[in-house]
Amino acid sequence: MLKKKQDSQNNQKKAINNARILYYDFFAGLFLYDLLINRKDLLLEQIKILKTQPLNDGDLIFFEALENEIKANGIKNILFEYTRFFMLPFDTNANTSTNKSDKKEKNNCQIILYLSYYLDGTIAGSGLIKAKEKIRKSKVRLNEKEFKENEEHIGFLFVFSKYLLQNNEDSLQSEVFKDCIMPMKDKIIENIKNKYLDSIYYNIANIMESFLDFEMAFNIKS
Repeated sequence: MLKKKQDSQNNQKKAINNARILYYDFFAGLFLYDLLINRKDLLLEQIKILKTQPLNDGDLIFFEALENEIKANGIKNILFEYTRFFMLPFDTNANTSTNKSDKKEKNNCQIILYLSYYLDGTIAGSGLIKAKEKIRKSKVRLNEKEFKENEEHIGFLFVFSKYLLQNNEDSLQSEVFKDCIMPMKDKIIENIKNKYLDSIYYNIANIMESFLDFEMAFNIKS
């Protein structure tokens, strides 16, 4: 009886770990441009799995909206939004009238995905040092040719977290989450959700919020 209970607990732990790996890879593919450009089929496969057991009941709507978008248009609109939201210094599709509200001015700003921006107000500062320290502590070595963003970019940190979990470096992954992802997660999600309610990344941000809130609770328990 004790062995069965232990086996059940181990199976449950393995299932949770596999789900976390899948989520981290899912978001890495949506927040690293170089991964996103080849992700259409994989994203559809991941959404099909993840939407069967959403972390929040409301997330099903966001999964289905994202799935319908990819089925109808592939990833061209996601790539377009990625460029507008995260790469350009300002959103070229935002209202450029001189009579703007603060909200419209905010919508016109680039969303920064680098940790140092939220710690220091700059890029390649203390956040990059923190992220590099985590990399040095790990047995994982990522291919720099494949990942063009530096180590403090949230998409890179998602990939790194995935590899750490796959290599049973759970303790270090918890450090990465607490020290590198948590300090910027709320602000990035808020900034995306403040852009446009009908944007593709609005759906993604809501799903990401549910997952990262789960991760926060999971890491507190661990």
